[in-house]
Amino acid sequence: MSKILFEVPSYAFHVLVSGLEQQFGAARAVVDLDYASLRHENYTLSYATDHGDRVLVLLDVTPSWQIPEQLQAYRRT
Repeated sequence: MSKILFEVPSYAFHVLVSGLEQQFGAARAVVDLDYASLRHENYTLSYATDHGDRVLVLLDVTPSWQIPEQLQAYRRT
């Protein structure tokens, strides 16, 4: 699995989730105290919001997944 960190506006978060669900299928939602996760056998997407327009995302995904072009700019190193 590959770990990728993103800081995305809320609209781009929906693009990320939709793309993962289209490629791998729907995930199980899990809510923790400070963050929530979507868990699937091919990925785990953990996220938290600043209650504004930004979402901090940690994606642990199978190495075959490619970052969509429109999300490249939101990847953090």
